[in-house]
Amino acid sequence: MTEASTPREIFRSANVRALYHGTNNRDRLLVFFLAFEPGSNESLVLSSLAFLDRLGADFVVVIPSSNAWYQYPEMPECLDAILGTAGAYRETVSYGTSMGGYEAIKSATHLKPDRVLAVTPQYSIDRSKADFETRWESEARATNFIDDEMNINAGTEYWLIYDPFELQDKLHVQLIASTVRNMRLIPIPFATHFCAHFLSETKLAPYCLDAILLGDFDHLEFRKLVRDRRQSSITYLSQVVQRLDRLQKCGQLRNSGLQRRLLEEIAQIPAINPRTWYQKSLGLWQLGRFTEAIEAARTAVAKKTDHPGFRKHLERLQAKVSEKE
Repeated sequence: MTEASTPREIFRSANVRALYHGTNNRDRLLVFFLAFEPGSNESLVLSSLAFLDRLGADFVVVIPSSNAWYQYPEMPECLDAILGTAGAYRETVSYGTSMGGYEAIKSATHLKPDRVLAVTPQYSIDRSKADFETRWESEARATNFIDDEMNINAGTEYWLIYDPFELQDKLHVQLIASTVRNMRLIPIPFATHFCAHFLSETKLAPYCLDAILLGDFDHLEFRKLVRDRRQSSITYLSQVVQRLDRLQKCGQLRNSGLQRRLLEEIAQIPAINPRTWYQKSLGLWQLGRFTEAIEAARTAVAKKTDHPGFRKHLERLQAKVSEKE
């Protein structure tokens, strides 16, 4: 980002901070609640700021210091600071993915935004409220849930993007939709929990945020764009390959060669982040391109050194190559 566009801090505590970037445009403000990435959260912050800068919007980025689902006692103060900034704007839009999507929905009763866009959010990670949620068990055990009620703000329009084949996300969506009655659901099959990656790969993220900011989001047009662009997503193609493999193993599908064609497509698509490098590595290995698979796995580890799954995957591939030799 240029020096002129460097955001200004409007709130800071040990747990959360909020950065504001404004121009002379006082029409709409985007409030972006970040999720948390252990070990590399600062790189997530920088990439998010760069994305919003390219979007050209006035924005506030809310940055948590931990994976505690924004259960911080000072969150009302932080939201008040955002309200003080948002008061100069005609409209406010809240946005977030996963933990950030959860907070974008939950904080709407305080911020009263005109619109909310939440991508694969949770209803709660508290097992007493969502007993099916097992992905963040250690975080849930360490969290004191002091503000975990998801209520509706009658004046807010809610949009929620999710993968209907991701069972735990689907169950969260059902719970959210039972509370937030004016929720508009946008399913993207095979986008996984990492729908935000899918939106980035297909270059639909700017489209979504622009449309939500302007208040003219056309879900039918969006779904058409998803269908038109999903073949450019490693995330999407990898999930389709996995589904076809399962069907074939169950005897419900003959080997038509479709899986291999999709794997060859994956091999040609540029990876954009550690997870897509990991998925590309899996595909290259299935194609028998072992050297390239290991190099892709090394890239995933280099870009996210603290991810145990990526590191174990690389070690497994290297061990298999050693066995073959």
